Amino acid sequence: MRYQETSEAGVSYELIIESETAAVMKPLPVKINILRPDGTPATGAKIDCYLTMPAMAMPTNKPPIKEIGKTGQYKGIFLLTMGGLWNVELTSTFLSGEQNTVVIPIAGVVSDEKEDSVDTKLENLFH
Repeated sequence: MRYQETSEAGVSYELIIESETAAVMKPLPVKINILRPDGTPATGAKIDCYLTMPAMAMPTNKPPIKEIGKTGQYKGIFLLTMGGLWNVELTSTFLSGEQNTVVIPIAGVVSDEKEDSVDTKLENLFH
């Protein structure tokens, strides 16, 4: 599943959920590609990610996002705790000190599929 948004500053964000659906209570490996307005990859950024539901107050859901090499591609694992509309808020702090924020809406869906635990996915991601 692919989602794209462009910030007010012209920075392009592509969110790739590496699953057929954004299943609830299942680890969702994601990649985030960030391109500057001139089309070059935004490397070395620090990404803060917040998952929120606009329809209700939820506990803090802030998955860590880590760059893959120096490619402008970042990865993490989302965990949506219930079905419905979710906002993925990404705030990037670039090497220049400039900050940029974009919000990407996604839909969480209920699934019955069995998959690896969140702990196993996180361990594989960061090791």
